[in-house]
Amino acid sequence: MEEHGVPQPPDIEKRWVFRTVQKLGVPLIVLIPLLALFGLFGESSRTVSASGAAPALEITYPTRLRYNMTSPLVVSVANISSQPAPTLTVSFDAGYIGTFSDVSFTPSVSEITEEAYLVHLNNVPAGETRQVVVDVHAAQYWAHSGAVTASLGPEQPPAVGLELSTFVFP
Repeated sequence: MEEHGVPQPPDIEKRWVFRTVQKLGVPLIVLIPLLALFGLFGESSRTVSASGAAPALEITYPTRLRYNMTSPLVVSVANISSQPAPTLTVSFDAGYIGTFSDVSFTPSVSEITEEAYLVHLNNVPAGETRQVVVDVHAAQYWAHSGAVTASLGPEQPPAVGLELSTFVFP
């Protein structure tokens, strides 16, 4: 039907047209909220353990944190020998601890070197377990890794150690 000599537009079939970037972006936009619903971007922690000739070590540490969150890193060290230990030394990698801010140790740090933060646990009877709690505040983004070791004294080589890795989301 024409009115006053003006032709009508032709019928055009409607189609969705996606460019390559859009073909990748649209599923990604849908995927991110789904991953968030399943807890991928939330805080999580992990417990690992190892034992050596004398001390045994168990660590619960944050594997994922959000920026500016505070989380505990709990180290349990046990004297599994049949003899009392005059000193058990727990060593925290300085590079790992240095990626956090407002770090507090309970009990407090006995010694700080360029490589490690050392906590000495004195007079540990056979079979007894002691804990070191480190509250860490996420101050730098991305992945941070380090190690925690335990030895039978400040001058002894590490008897047991565990690797830690924490990812901080922006």
